[in-house]
Amino acid sequence: MDVTPGARPRLRELDLLRFVAALAVLAFHYPGKQAWGTPNPFPEAVHEITRHGKYGVDLFFVISGFVILMSVWGRNSAGDFAASRIVRLMPAYWLSVLFVAGSQLVLGDPPRRLGEVILNLTMLQEPAGGRAIEVVYWTLSVELRFYLIACLLVLLRPGYRTTLAFLVGWLLLSLLMTLTDWSTAGLLLLTGWNHYFIGGMALYLIHRVGHRPLPWALVVVSCALAALNVDTAKEPAGPYIVIGIFAVTALAATGLLRRLSWTGLTALGALTYPLYLFHQQTGVYLIRLTRDALPAWAAMAVSTAGAIGLAYLVHRFAERPLQRLLRARLSTSLALMRSADAPPRTGEGGPPGVPPRSPGVPPRSPGVPSDSPGVPSDSPGVPSDSPGVPPGFPGVPPQRRPAAGTATPAGAAPGSAAGQVGGAAAGQVGGAAAGQVGGGGGLPPAPHGT
Repeated sequence: MDVTPGARPRLRELDLLRFVAALAVLAFHYPGKQAWGTPNPFPEAVHEITRHGKYGVDLFFVISGFVILMSVWGRNSAGDFAASRIVRLMPAYWLSVLFVAGSQLVLGDPPRRLGEVILNLTMLQEPAGGRAIEVVYWTLSVELRFYLIACLLVLLRPGYRTTLAFLVGWLLLSLLMTLTDWSTAGLLLLTGWNHYFIGGMALYLIHRVGHRPLPWALVVVSCALAALNVDTAKEPAGPYIVIGIFAVTALAATGLLRRLSWTGLTALGALTYPLYLFHQQTGVYLIRLTRDALPAWAAMAVSTAGAIGLAYLVHRFAERPLQRLLRARLSTSLALMRSADAPPRTGEGGPPGVPPRSPGVPPRSPGVPSDSPGVPSDSPGVPSDSPGVPPGFPGVPPQRRPAAGTATPAGAAPGSAAGQVGGAAAGQVGGAAAGQVGGGGGLPPAPHGT
């Protein structure tokens, strides 16, 4: 039953879904009061539609689960996986932190303390008891915890049976923690969010080995638990949106959206994670510049185009060069660590018959591999090669719900979310990686509130 690692065709339809998730998050944020200075720049009927853009985060997390399992499939080095996540998430995130801190000075907002900015550069601000300087960063914490769980799977050498047992155990353990209300364990197990990641990973099993009852059962159970976790008193349409998210990702995983596989979608997927990270501050700034001179719709269109344009510039001229530099440095570091742990060769006390290594030349190492081919990463969010986020992505940490239960990245979270969400993280987004990639101190907030 275990399937050996191998290249898979790129699923560009996931690039499209990640970009749509990022646009949904923009639609959630841009009509809000923070940018316009008034709670009603648009008719109430418009708000009733755009407020559901917060569910873009849920989509980022499902994609992040799919892409991250693709990334770790057949891999047996947690170090390589961790390094690939750092390369995917951190360059765009570092630029985002500096951009947010600088733009707040330009906008006349209260400036952040230097120590706060430095702590945010680590992406560990919330676990360390600090505060995120940008609202979208909360999803990055979710993506990071998912990556830790994925590292455990790497150590188990993921294959079909191993991954299936891992997902069933994760789901049952998180349900047990929910019943016992053990918040610390729930925080580590991503209680409240794990349904999305588990469902996405189960969909990757279906994509890889075909239609089998147990993976489909995991998808159905994860979808049901995620839908039941929505507060229907505040979000009556929420369960139906969640079901739609799982359904459209299942269509992509089973090849039923293959007609949407257009080469240009790869470029959109590449923009998802930086778009998720930079859209909030960019939109606020551009809306404030144009809201008095243009109609509300035109001002929001200009802000959306500006955010997408900035995401392209960041990805093309900053993120990609920094990723190449960081990948090379991490490859060298991993090679040095492996050479230090390797048995000595002839002339160094090693076994006879093995020629000595030339002095000063480190042994060859695979370095930091790119994520498995096949799809863009998560987050958003994370990310993607999130999620994503990153890989994701509504940004404003919402009210807590009642508990009920890789292709080289195109952009994640998320992620990354994430992946990179874009993500990333997400890479995906984003995460990438994501909000993409916050949380800490208790159960992570649910993304369906303000």
